[in-house]
Amino acid sequence: MANDMAKRTNPAKKQRRKEELAKRQQTQSIGHGEAHKGWLWLLLLALGVTALLYLPTLKYDYVNWDDHANIGENPNLTHVIDASTFRDIFSIDRGAVIGNYNPLPILTFAFEKLLFGTFDPSVTHAGNVTLHLLVIYFVFTLILKLGLSSRAAFIGSLLYGIHPMRVESVTWATERKDVLFALFFFWALNLYVRWAKNKQEGRRGGTALLLGMITLSLLSCLSKVQAVTLPLSMLAIDYWHRRPMTFKSLLEKWPFWATSLCFGLINIHTLQNNNSLDSSTGYTFFHRLLVGLYSFCVYLYKLVLPVPMSPLYPYPATVPPIMYLTPLVFVAIWAGVYLLYDKDKPHPLVFGMAFFFLNVVFMLQIVGAGQGFIADRFTYVPYFGLFFTAAYYFDKYQRENRWRLTTHTAAAIFLGMCCLLTVRQNPIWENSETLWTHVIKLEGKTVETPWGNRARYYRKKGLYEKALEDYSVAIDLPSKHKNTYNSRGKTYFDMSMLDKYKKISNKLCHKAIDDYNRGLEQQGVNVEEKAQLLINLGAAIASLNRLEEAKKHLDAGLKLQPNDKNGHLNRALVLFGLQEYEKATADHDAILRLDPYDLDVRYERGMCHRLTGNTRAALMDFDHVIERRPDMGLAFIERGKVHLSSGKVEAGRSDLRRGIQLGGQVDEWTLRAAGLSSTR
Repeated sequence: MANDMAKRTNPAKKQRRKEELAKRQQTQSIGHGEAHKGWLWLLLLALGVTALLYLPTLKYDYVNWDDHANIGENPNLTHVIDASTFRDIFSIDRGAVIGNYNPLPILTFAFEKLLFGTFDPSVTHAGNVTLHLLVIYFVFTLILKLGLSSRAAFIGSLLYGIHPMRVESVTWATERKDVLFALFFFWALNLYVRWAKNKQEGRRGGTALLLGMITLSLLSCLSKVQAVTLPLSMLAIDYWHRRPMTFKSLLEKWPFWATSLCFGLINIHTLQNNNSLDSSTGYTFFHRLLVGLYSFCVYLYKLVLPVPMSPLYPYPATVPPIMYLTPLVFVAIWAGVYLLYDKDKPHPLVFGMAFFFLNVVFMLQIVGAGQGFIADRFTYVPYFGLFFTAAYYFDKYQRENRWRLTTHTAAAIFLGMCCLLTVRQNPIWENSETLWTHVIKLEGKTVETPWGNRARYYRKKGLYEKALEDYSVAIDLPSKHKNTYNSRGKTYFDMSMLDKYKKISNKLCHKAIDDYNRGLEQQGVNVEEKAQLLINLGAAIASLNRLEEAKKHLDAGLKLQPNDKNGHLNRALVLFGLQEYEKATADHDAILRLDPYDLDVRYERGMCHRLTGNTRAALMDFDHVIERRPDMGLAFIERGKVHLSSGKVEAGRSDLRRGIQLGGQVDEWTLRAAGLSSTR
């Protein structure tokens, strides 16, 4: 009888579920009728406004805040792009950059170099802006799929596009990984909404959508480790669509849990290898927890009032008192969210906060990595949840006559503020000087990083006096980096090599030596820093023609760091000066093992082979150089000398003539041996 009763009641339950589903679909339909009228024009308007705000960034340069490591000086991108480049980019160990495994953005930089022959910051910035616009498209369509109107999608996607906290992710070349991972991330969520709906309604086509999501999840994780939150975001969408959280609903996402776990472990491995997993703050775990809760509150605050914004938010020397209040604020926020929670009716604020928290939780620096405890870029995906909530309430209140004017006015004011702040924030990323000057204005003389990095920019631009001023400030700071003496020493040494400072060259060189020695005396200098100091000290001493003394320091540096290219290069020059050509050749061999594409070193090795009488090896090196650099006159001249020494006078004469045509100079003895009268 009980079974008969169950059979009679089950159809009633099924009917109620159908009615409930139909009602929900009516109120949360995805893109039908009047609710989505004119959606294309609204999408184009959101894209156009965003593009207009970021158009000036196409003229910006790279900055010395990881751009050099990811692009200009990335060992996988410095040589000619070939098959080995792609293999190395995706290698877990060789492909990691500063501890981060994000091969897909690096691959896009490789394609830029392959297409344009070199790295062009305007191309890179144009790529970032284009990807940001594509992200906005998928944000717009996701909001529609989540049941809101086209007006709501416009507000949500426009907020996503122009909110000033987006600037770091879009305008910083290195953050190609942000816009790229978000593109695949939101694309996958769009497919997930369709997949979940098909599954719930018993439709076909789920397998193709699932494979598409898995592919996009993989691409997103290859772009940035932050993408590991994709399955958590799916859970938030399940809540919004009233899909019960059961073991089955968790298990159906197993490919995404597996992908996230795999890439999470890979990035822990690469960060540990780079000693980047923990920043040296001396904080206890409790203090770390306070930092995380404080960061959570700051991100919420900056959603409404995004000031001040900085590329660097350094850890304070001690935990400020305000951080001790954040646990209370955190609990109060979630208590309010809990009161709004209704298992039978999804609440937009609960969904927005859940999406935000689940995507920002791993970015709260409870386990430290990096020099800052918060970063604007960490909100690039998490803020979607809060923008969705804002779009929902805009749509709700603008439909009511008594609230319409107020809603539109408030939206216009806030969006206008976002535009103004984004326009003001963009130029900070114009170049390294504007970047670090902005940080210095905010932080003053409390942290070494901005002073040292601005000095490095000045040094590379040849503004040595300005560089020395900044390095001197950095050295006087309690938080100075142990390597700052090394950097100032290199500035003095660079100056000593220039004709402009010829009269004080010797004095500058001795100042460089003093700084290198002071750097070696610092407590806590690690092996790599000590090796760099010894190698640079050897180079400075060598410039004073104290070659034997220089060799001792270079030997000591290379003993600590056997694969230091600069060390081998300097020691090869010293050995060449000491006429120890075979030993110099050994250093050239070491360099070419590290960088087979260095033609200058191959040319110098050819010279050493020629001077030791190894004609065959010398010809191989010069042939290699000339094949790849046919405008290098010196290589023709050196090969001509090899031919003359082998009795091939005509071949030698031909090479010498070609070298002279390309601007090379030939000594009189060689000219006479070749039967040539002059270098003209």
